[in-house]
Order: sequence, then structure tokens, then C-alpha cells
Amino acid sequence: AWIDRASLEAELPGLLRRWRSNDFIMPWVRQRASENVKLKDSPLTRHPYAPHYLFDTGLRPLAHYALRGVLWYQGESNAHNIEVHERLFPLLVKSWRSYFGAPLPFYYVQLSSINRPSWPHFRDSQRRMQRPSEGLEMIVSSDHGDPKDVHPRQKQPLGHRLALLALYNDYGYRSLEARSPEVARITRQGGELFLSFVHTSALRTSDGQPLRGFELLTEDGLVHPVEARVQGAELRLTVPTQLQGGRLTVRYAWRPYTDANLVGRTGLPVSTFSLSEGYVRP
Repeated sequence: AWIDRASLEAELPGLLRRWRSNDFIMPWVRQRASENVKLKDSPLTRHPYAPHYLFDTGLRPLAHYALRGVLWYQGESNAHNIEVHERLFPLLVKSWRSYFGAPLPFYYVQLSSINRPSWPHFRDSQRRMQRPSEGLEMIVSSDHGDPKDVHPRQKQPLGHRLALLALYNDYGYRSLEARSPEVARITRQGGELFLSFVHTSALRTSDGQPLRGFELLTEDGLVHPVEARVQGAELRLTVPTQLQGGRLTVRYAWRPYTDANLVGRTGLPVSTFSLSEGYVRP
């Protein structure tokens, strides 16, 4: 990730920058070493995409360093296989923490926006994998995507958002609003759905325009656009009359390339999500 020197250079030195050969998550995972090393006479002659190769060549030389944490930006090449990534990413985190003998905080970048069908599902999967109480947190980047480029150019805002998490969690800057707003609960009252949010004192739109990006999914799989209104740190969605009989799912930013515009008080964007009415944040 692009890291703003003014934000972190003096406080969070970066040691590992192998951005040219890290497309897939598999090469970074330690546990798969034994079954792959035996395939070659020398483990260093393997292809960079081979499982465990990048762990051997990138992480192992750092074994005697004391790391403060990890900033992770990867996933584009795994977005087509969400179920496998949901198993491998926690395995990667566990293996690195075990290898360095420390509960390293992992702050990762959610994939941005591009016209690839699986990306809304992958972004939502990344959102669900967060475990703030365990030092595993995510920043949102969908507002800086490019419909045609898998590597969008706007990296500075993403580095700043990662810096906010590190400064808030690890360096004592507790007055910062470091996390994107998240849905805390969804309730229905009459013909309206109410979405309450945490991590911000107020919601707004990023461009001063009406809210974009909300839709309702019915139990039979039909999708209906819906208007949303901001009230402080809460949203109100008016349920169309024809949908008021069944249980509904609220989806936000559910497009491969999205222009959804809901942000918190300081401008941190809300993640893609798909949540059913009655949802309560764990």
C-alpha cells in the first residue's frame, strides 16, 4: 500500500515490500511449505506463484526482527474463489503470528471497484472477516476504484486510512475516527427499515448528493432499488408497499464498480454489505 511518510515514517517502519510478485495469497502462507518444498531440489528455484515461495524468500529472512504489525493489500487474484480465500486469509494471519511469536495486528485493504462480477461478494467477504478484538481490521477502498484497472492509482488515501488504524490502535491516538462506519443493527418499524451505525457520530454523503447504492433483496431473489435518508448516525429506508409482507435483505454498494456515496463524519466510506433485517452486529 502507498503510505504517507508524514503519517507513519517515524513510527511504523516498513520492512517488506514485495509488491511485484505477490498476486495470490497462497505463496505467503507458511503451513503449506512441507508439501511444496519437496517438489524441487532447491526451494529457491520454485516459481513465485508456488505456495509458500514468497514466505520462504520474503518472510523467513525477517525471522529475527521484531515486527509491530502488518499492512496487507492483496486479493485481486483470489477474488474469483471466495470460499478458498476465506480459509487461506485467516490461515495466513495465524501462520505469520505464530512464526514471529507475537499477536501481530493485521490491517488490510478491502478490494476497490472494477467491472468484475465477483467483486461485490469478495468485498463483503472481506468485511465479514474483520475481528477488531483480535487485531484484524480492514479499510475500505471502493471509493477510489477504476472500472477498467485492477490497480487503481489513488493509493495515498488508502495509506492514510491504514495509518489511522495503526495510530489509533497501536500508538495511542484514541481521539481519531479511524474506522469506517459499520451497521450495528437493522430493525423494521411499520413501513420503514432503520439502520443504526457505529464508529461515527454522523453520516453524510461524500459528494453532497442524495444517497446512492442501496437496494432491497426479497426472499425470492428479486432486487428493488430503495431510497435512503440520513438521520444522524442512522438511516431510514422506506419499504415499497409490495415488499412489506416478507423478510428483506439490505444491500449497499452491491455493484462490481460502485459509485455508492455513504460516509461517516470525517469522510471514511461505508463498506459494501448485504445484511438481513433483524441483523445485530456481533
